[in-house]
Amino acid sequence: MENSSGLDRMSMELSAIVRSLGKFLESQRSSFPRYFYLSDDDLLFVLSIDSGSYLNMTAHLPKLFPGISTFGTVEESTSSTDRSLKIISLVSKEGEVLELCDPVVWMGNALVTTWLHDLEVKIKVTMQALIPKAVHTVSQTLYSAEDSSRVSGNSVLELISSY
Repeated sequence: MENSSGLDRMSMELSAIVRSLGKFLESQRSSFPRYFYLSDDDLLFVLSIDSGSYLNMTAHLPKLFPGISTFGTVEESTSSTDRSLKIISLVSKEGEVLELCDPVVWMGNALVTTWLHDLEVKIKVTMQALIPKAVHTVSQTLYSAEDSSRVSGNSVLELISSY
């Protein structure tokens, strides 16, 4: 009888822990909505990543940012007191490279959620800067000729490859 009450108590404690973990994960998802794309196991893994093990993040990048496959240019620096990581570019699974206007810096002690939010903001800022340039270049290329039907396929391909 004594063992049964001990097991019941442990079962209740385990249930309370599971409920608390569920609430914690839900609060993390509320703070960064892209976490809704991750399973509970994946989210726990991502939350445990620090800048020293950033390569572990690459498996989860496509789930959080569907157009991103991996980090492009990364600069690591380690001092005696801190470790930091600077993400300069991102790469899609097709091999397209997005050079960020402003690098994303991930200090060793920063929360991964803070860093991911910063990454999201920097991607938006970069895209907001690139899109008007691309539209301007396209309009200049396509409409600078007297007869727009004379635009060669090569000039269009060159234009596309520059972005």
